[in-house]
Amino acid sequence: MINPFIIYWDINPLTCDDEIVTRICDELIDAKIFVLNVRDVSSPLSINTVRILKRLYGKPIKINLTVSNSLFGQSDVNVLQNLHPSQWYIEFRDIKDMRSSLPKITDSLRLGHSAGVSFYLTDNNFRELPAVISLCVDNNIRELNLPIQRADEGRIFFPGPEAASLLGEEIRRIPLADLKLTIHDPFMWKLIFSKDNPNEEGCNGAKTMMFIAGNYDVTPCPILSFSMGSLRSLSLKDIFSSETRLKIREELTSSPKDCESCPAVGKCVGGCRGRTYALFEGFNKKDPACHINI
Repeated sequence: MINPFIIYWDINPLTCDDEIVTRICDELIDAKIFVLNVRDVSSPLSINTVRILKRLYGKPIKINLTVSNSLFGQSDVNVLQNLHPSQWYIEFRDIKDMRSSLPKITDSLRLGHSAGVSFYLTDNNFRELPAVISLCVDNNIRELNLPIQRADEGRIFFPGPEAASLLGEEIRRIPLADLKLTIHDPFMWKLIFSKDNPNEEGCNGAKTMMFIAGNYDVTPCPILSFSMGSLRSLSLKDIFSSETRLKIREELTSSPKDCESCPAVGKCVGGCRGRTYALFEGFNKKDPACHINI
């Protein structure tokens, strides 16, 4: 199989290891990874994150960095800019926090910094999404990321049919032409844009993307906690070429039994397979976010 194009890497400040981090960075360069999405929501910023950005500075890898809103002071902004990420996002889980941080975000944008918002959706905040989108549009924040959920960060969220319908109606009244929305969830995409993602081709976990967890385990994606090996003992090359990766990829490209009679399965291939695995500990159920009655 080919190497993945995109790597997600969550940083845990409690597992700092200069030797491992340096080796992983060098292996990312050798593997010709196109995009590295680093997420560090610790405060202060982990030394691991600083090492990664310094090691990869000037290399042909686009680095997107997500940091905690609690980190976001002017001195932190200067540190982030000096580390030269291609794009950085401030993560929020509450629109009140986002509103209170708005002056700092807009000041950074006026200074030419590449700042955006990452809003982590949960059961407690998903009804705030229309207001979050409006806040971005009204304040010329051009980048809004709805990140992939993490399997180890609480209950896996998905909106029910009624909530999805109401949210969709509210969001479709907002002008989105100048907002770059990054949406990984195929059903969230449809909720917002009232159509299927034209680039949808099923789950890309263990194919074009992989995830490095804070403990250095490598999984197909952030929401799918099936370990393909640990970078404490294996190289990225070992994992990319492993039988384990091949087997999990076969699972992810096989339609769930629940979806075999669905006319849409050829395109979505069961939706978010990681969400299904997290909730049902297997791949034969359909994505619970799917509202198609078969």
